[in-house]
Amino acid sequence: MQIIVFTLKEKYYAIPTEDVEEIVKEMPHTHVPKAPSWVEGLINIRGNAITLINLYKLLSNTSETEELCYNSIIILKNNDKKVAFAVDSVESVSEIDSNDIQMTDYANAKEVAGIIRLNNKMISLISMEALFSINEG
Repeated sequence: MQIIVFTLKEKYYAIPTEDVEEIVKEMPHTHVPKAPSWVEGLINIRGNAITLINLYKLLSNTSETEELCYNSIIILKNNDKKVAFAVDSVESVSEIDSNDIQMTDYANAKEVAGIIRLNNKMISLISMEALFSINEG
């Protein structure tokens, strides 16, 4: 299994590459009035408007007003829909064995599918299915 490792506020996270359409650098976004606090706005990718999500606010479920200083945007695909996640930085693309994932069963962290130890770092593997189903719309 191939994963993309990225950081959010000095913590490491990963998502499977099969869910990733592309990675782009920070770009301007248009604010969306009355959107949830974790929606940064809309970005324009080759004429397509894509929702830009502050992944830190979404995962931490915080009302924190401090802005995330992101440098990269990971664009994910879910069937025919696309969504963009603002992240601090993309660290690496790594190949792991499925047996290296320590599965979790956190009642309060449905978005975390498991923990991976890679290069002496603890990395939270994000469940894209949970993110898309919990926050649909």
